[in-house]
Parts: sequence; structure tokens; C-alpha cells
Amino acid sequence: MNRKQILKIFVILFAMIFVAFGSTEAQVTIGSEVAPGTGALLDLKMGADGKSTKGLGLPKVALVSLTSLQPCLTAEEEAVAGAKAAHEGLQVYNTTETGELKRGVYVWYGSVWRRASQYFNAATSTRLRDDEVKIENVPVDVTFARLNIAYAGTYMLVFKGIAGWLGTGGRQILVQLLKDDAVFYATTVTPSANSIGDFFTLVNFKYMDAGIYDVRFFSVNPVNIMLRLNWGSVDAVRMAE
Repeated sequence: MNRKQILKIFVILFAMIFVAFGSTEAQVTIGSEVAPGTGALLDLKMGADGKSTKGLGLPKVALVSLTSLQPCLTAEEEAVAGAKAAHEGLQVYNTTETGELKRGVYVWYGSVWRRASQYFNAATSTRLRDDEVKIENVPVDVTFARLNIAYAGTYMLVFKGIAGWLGTGGRQILVQLLKDDAVFYATTVTPSANSIGDFFTLVNFKYMDAGIYDVRFFSVNPVNIMLRLNWGSVDAVRMAE
């Protein structure tokens, strides 16, 4: 058996061993000897209970644009067909501060970078009424809260309140959101026959421009309603863009 044949056998055996061990070690734990989670390709943990006192340090990259992979790729590499789509899921910690970029974790979505933070505080709510209102056989028009939206974006709106029907007459009212005295959004509340009041929670998602929004209970037709405004609230949480 000559040297070339021996080398060939060695390469084949090495490849077989690599494949065998590679298939069993496809999932890896870093930080401890604990087996990785069943659904994790890479699991970072220190203790046997899965908890850690250290974090994951992402690479700090000075991004140049929301729509460019530079400097992760060169201009020539980025121009290759399919290059952007192939890097979907790439994560970095951006260090650039510009009009469109802020410091923080960004994820590449195939054609654009998006901040990874799910929510951030961009709205404040003030309750204007803190009393109980009994409305009998007249239309209702009560402004009970005000929202200050600092930045335009998509918000999760959460309305909470207590409204009770007094037992006769109309009982359907609107919860309205007004900007510059124009109705921006409205949803319906129909309380049951309960003078104490039904607790209700209304959730919706709306794109909102920056500005001041008033929140009111409203109806055109006469109603018999008990509104406990001291229990009412409205919150707006900006969703990640």
C-alpha cells in the first residue's frame, strides 16, 4: 500500500468520524456542561438550573443606513443578487446616532434593519375626570382622559373603564379618541343592567401621529348610564417599528 492510498484511507476515516460526531453534537451549550434545550441549536447558560449571571455581547457595529448591510458587507458584496435576503435574521448592536438610526439592537429583515426593542415609552396619559357620573335620559358627552403621543407610530390602545346601565332607555355609548376636535377612532361599549357597572377593557392597534388626543364617552341618543370615571383609564404603547 503506497502513501497515496494510505492518505486516501485516512481522509475517508476522518470524514466518517467528523460526520458521526458532528451529527451528535449539532446542538451545543456554551457556559456549562448542561445539555442544550431540545429546541436550541446554541444554548448559552451557566448553571444547572439554566440561569446565568452573564449576558450575550453582540458585535457593536456602526450601521450606515436602515436599508444597507454595510459595513457588515462591502458595497460589492451587498450588490450581489440575493445577498441581502441571505442575511435575514442578522443581529448587531448599532452604535450610530442619526435621524433614522438609534443606539440599540437591530435585526436585519432581508431588506431593512428594525430595532429589536418590542415596546418603548412614547405616550403619557392623564385622567381629567375622577368622579362618578349618572346620566339619565340625555345624550352623553364626557371627556375623561387625554393622551400625549410624543412620536408617530403604531400604538396598542388599551381603554379601561366601568359603565353600568340603569335599567331603562338606551345603553350603548362610544369610547372616542379625538385629535384637534375630530374623531380619530371610536369603539362601542354596551353595559348590562347593572347600576354598579361592568368593568370593560378595549384593545386596538392604530397608527397615530404625534400630538394631543382626548378620550371621551359619547352618544347621540339619550341613555341611562352610570359612568365611574375614577376607574377609567387609557394607555397607549408604541409598537416596535
